[in-house]
Amino acid sequence: GMSKSLYDILAYAAAGPYIQFFALRPVLLDGELIPISEKLLVTVPDHKQIIVLAFFNVMRWVRSLVEHDLPKVVLKSDTYVHRNSPYGPNWPNTMMKLHRQYVEKKIVVPSTQLATILSTYSVLVKMQTEHVIKVQRMKIRGKNVVDKLDDLAASMYQGDSVDIELRLTPIGRQMEPRSTSELYDAISAVLSFLVEFHGNNLVHRDLRWPNIMYSEANNNWFVIDFELADKDERTKPRQTKRYKKKHDLDAVGELILNERADKNLLKFKQQLKNRELTTAKTALERLQEINNA
Repeated sequence: GMSKSLYDILAYAAAGPYIQFFALRPVLLDGELIPISEKLLVTVPDHKQIIVLAFFNVMRWVRSLVEHDLPKVVLKSDTYVHRNSPYGPNWPNTMMKLHRQYVEKKIVVPSTQLATILSTYSVLVKMQTEHVIKVQRMKIRGKNVVDKLDDLAASMYQGDSVDIELRLTPIGRQMEPRSTSELYDAISAVLSFLVEFHGNNLVHRDLRWPNIMYSEANNNWFVIDFELADKDERTKPRQTKRYKKKHDLDAVGELILNERADKNLLKFKQQLKNRELTTAKTALERLQEINNA
């Protein structure tokens, strides 16, 4: 029979076109990761069949365990996850590693973008809203500068690029809202973030669901990834179009999932699309009105 403490958890890791399945065996608060499949290539027909069957069986197994408590296990891993650089294919990948209480992120920033990064993070570390990732540490070329950002200038760093290491908290889960109620909460969180962020004359410029996380520990949605953020009306890297605060609000409208939204949210989405709500503050106030109606 199945006890309330599960002995193994099924997990998977994906990188590019490859995927591999593992069993996670809890040992106190650490985890032993045991490969239970070879590396599978999604473009190979035989491998694709194995992947589809594995996911089907995992979901069927999980649904059979809904009455059982999942063990609270944190996986210790020395492996970085690589993501494409926001600055283009010619730049080294961004690297991320999950720790027990924080996320470690390493990025290579072009010297032409360093001044923007410094000014953006000098604002981030002072923001009061709970709906934004918190910066615990920021190292530039090995030195922690998180408390000195106001005194730094890009001209202090020579070369074509600068290595930056971030320690970010809380740990969240990348997910889309699963219900209308969650959608209201998430959109409200993003707009609350924008009220303060736009108040500092900054725009995010990359608001989409992969950059909005949910913390189950805090029951809170928050915004991440600020490598493309900049002053209002600046152009994006590799683009010529000026990007303004209204474009962030356009992006908020795109976050509203039609299949999760009620009629009031769909009307709100249309108001954003028509640019009837011209600031994050007026948009947030309108959302609160319809949510309380």
